[in-house]
Amino acid sequence: SEYVELFGVPGTLLEGYSFISIEGNDNRNVGDIEFRFDFDAGVRIGGNGFYLIANQTAQDEYGVTANATFTASIENSSATYALVKTSSINGSDATGDEEVVDAVASFDNTPSTGFFGAPVLGPDGNFFPAGLGRVEDGVDTDTAADLKILSFFNSKTENTPTPGTGEGVVEEGLGGANGGDPTIVSAI
Repeated sequence: SEYVELFGVPGTLLEGYSFISIEGNDNRNVGDIEFRFDFDAGVRIGGNGFYLIANQTAQDEYGVTANATFTASIENSSATYALVKTSSINGSDATGDEEVVDAVASFDNTPSTGFFGAPVLGPDGNFFPAGLGRVEDGVDTDTAADLKILSFFNSKTENTPTPGTGEGVVEEGLGGANGGDPTIVSAI
């Protein structure tokens, strides 16, 4: 069950941006972009401030309909998750030159590498957290204090993803509660 929630100003245009997951486990191919989701033309943050991408399993498990569905698997080890400008991605490896809107990272107990100076959660015992989220929607000071561990086994109520509704007020370019940028609310 995998999903990513974005939060920002209703109507914010996501076209031209991508959500990526970058391998961080030092025992693997560090820097590989393991997952990439490009937002379609005209896609906007919902009127309620959310945009949800999810696989079918997450939609079935939580009883929600995502704004967009994906079939590939999101990285299941230490990784950095980032919302970046699509045109700044060069190939299948992170270069550090990507134009990053927001990023968070999740580490297990193996030596790991993070990217973009993203705040890191984990490990959770010997493992990476089952998921991570913002303590408060839209709050992002680029520190781990902004984040909390989400677990499939504790409280589904706390983890229930929120799809975007309607289009809200139309805003051109990215704009959100974090100094003008959307934030990654949850990545599981």
